[in-house]
Amino acid sequence: SYSERINYKALFDWTPKVTPDEYKFILFVSDGFSTDTNSVTIKVHPEIDLTMNKDSLMATVDRVFTYTVLLNQEPRSTQFYYDLINAPENMKIDSIGNINWVPIPTQVDDYNFEIQVSDGIATTILPINIYVNAPPVISSRPPKTFFISVDEKLNFPLESFDLNKNTYLQWELVS
Repeated sequence: SYSERINYKALFDWTPKVTPDEYKFILFVSDGFSTDTNSVTIKVHPEIDLTMNKDSLMATVDRVFTYTVLLNQEPRSTQFYYDLINAPENMKIDSIGNINWVPIPTQVDDYNFEIQVSDGIATTILPINIYVNAPPVISSRPPKTFFISVDEKLNFPLESFDLNKNTYLQWELVS
C-alpha cells in the first residue's frame, strides 16, 4: 500500500502474503510536470516451518537422548544452521539437526530451551521443554530368602528415593 505524501517523501509499505518468489515494483513520482521512475525487485524468501516437531520431550538420567529436528520450507534452501539457546550443559546439535545428550544426575526435572534454525536469511525459533527423569531406586534390600514359620507375620520396611522433585513413588507387588 502507498502512504500519503509528506514533503517530498513517501513510504512504500508492503507485508507479503504471497508465495515466495521475485516480485517487481515500479515506483513513480511526479511533480505535475515531469516524472521519474525506479524499478525495485523484492525477493520473498520462504519461512522455515518447525511446527511438526514436539515441543515437550523426555530424557532419562545416564541414557543417551537423541532427537532430530524436522523442518519444512518451500522452496527448500540448500543449507541450514542449527543452534541451541539456553540448552542444558553438554547438549549438542549437529549440522543436520540431530540433538544428542546424556543427562547426568544433577540435571533432573524440567529444562526450557530453544532450537534456532536459519538458512542465512530466514530464522525460526522453536521453544522446547524437556523433562529429565531419574529412575527410582530401592534403597532397602531384603535378604534373598526369608525364613519364617507358618502363621508368622513378615514385616519388612520398603524404602526408596528419586532425584526428581515432587515425585510420587508407587509400590506394587508383581509376583
